[in-house]
Amino acid sequence: MEKTEVPKKKFGLLKKVFLSKKYNDSLVRKLSAGELTVAQLKQINRAIKSGLSDKQLNSIINSKKDASRMSVIIDIAINVNKMNQKEVKC
Repeated sequence: MEKTEVPKKKFGLLKKVFLSKKYNDSLVRKLSAGELTVAQLKQINRAIKSGLSDKQLNSIINSKKDASRMSVIIDIAINVNKMNQKEVKC
């Protein structure tokens, strides 16, 4: 039987995502299902660090878009959130 090793980079990214304060059980289950590529996981990590809501994160994960499209969607969500924060302050 042959052992397969997962690159340490991937574990580091997963560790960051799972130890984030903004995670929930369903998000962790989705991320650990193994359906996302490392590039997609990096985008989800960026989304978490940018303060996207659980609902926004779930929408991005469920969209199953490639990493480059996820990046654009995340940028748009960040801008929408900033715009909404400005409106609340007025």
